[in-house]
Amino acid sequence: MATLAKHCTARFTDIKYVKSSKVSSPNPIACHSVHFDNHQKYKELSSLSMNGCQVDNPRAPIGTIETKTFPIAATPASAADRLNSAIYDLKSNPSQLESGIIRIEVPINEHIDALDWLRSQSLDPVLPRSYYSGRESSIIPSRHNNNEEKLVGVAGFGSAVSFSHLDEFSLNDWHSIKRFLSKSSPLIRAYGGMRFDARANISPEWQDFASFYFMVPQVEFDEFEGSSMIAATVAWDNRLSTTYEQHHKKNCV
Repeated sequence: MATLAKHCTARFTDIKYVKSSKVSSPNPIACHSVHFDNHQKYKELSSLSMNGCQVDNPRAPIGTIETKTFPIAATPASAADRLNSAIYDLKSNPSQLESGIIRIEVPINEHIDALDWLRSQSLDPVLPRSYYSGRESSIIPSRHNNNEEKLVGVAGFGSAVSFSHLDEFSLNDWHSIKRFLSKSSPLIRAYGGMRFDARANISPEWQDFASFYFMVPQVEFDEFEGSSMIAATVAWDNRLSTTYEQHHKKNCV
């Protein structure tokens, strides 16, 4: 796998897909969950898998790319409560724009292993899960002080927006991903990978990934050196919304 565009903060290297969903965590306080309810644009995690590669014009910008950072929380429990409240407020006052992506994040004043957090979650088996840890820590500007932070690992589940197709990865597919990313929101990232030979037959264990598969996690846990962060990302595009079943039928058979 290769990093396709560092200037757009998309990371496509060293991806590990985690299939275990019921593993006891050595840190039980990391088990507090984030909740999504039904809404016109912000659907349940299990029902929405918006495929960004189905847009007619992949170079057309989306309406907004935003990151909203809340004050640092002392514990994962208080961070999850604060995040759930922010999600509720967002759904109560939905954007009138036709498309957009918004990341809501709450820093945590405690270091928690991202993979331990992911293992502690009780998840629907249909939800995509991902874990990323780079060969070198990424340097991220801190949004709650003037310092920089080293990003050690990222765990996520659900898909705010995914990108996949049976055909070989193309320049248009790259632009479809790029339109949801911005330097102003460096932690909105697409994680995934692609086949080395898109023309070869797909083995059964890889059929769900099609020729390539990238995703922006809907719920994400970021592990920094000495601290952590929990985040939720909502994305919408009135031209793209499809159910998970429709998405799976189109791209994964």
